[in-house]
Amino acid sequence: MLARGIPLHSVVLFGSRARGDHDPDSDYDVLVVVEQLDHAIHKTISRCAWEAGFDDCLLIVPVVVTKDEIEHSPLRSSLLMQAIREEGITI
Repeated sequence: MLARGIPLHSVVLFGSRARGDHDPDSDYDVLVVVEQLDHAIHKTISRCAWEAGFDDCLLIVPVVVTKDEIEHSPLRSSLLMQAIREEGITI
């Protein structure tokens, strides 16, 4: 994504792959935190995730949010963010 000009704040693996209780066919849940987000950036990140997993038949599911959303919106206190903070692995 950096090669495509998207400035990333952080990328965090979460879910069953991060916890280590995944099945062989489990997807990879990835939180992607960016400074700014629009439709084009979201589309590019989704495409990068698809391309990264394509050759190995891996499904990478990006959850894309802004740094501001993580710090100041109701998302900050959501169950999803709580789980990511507890089990997430920064990559």
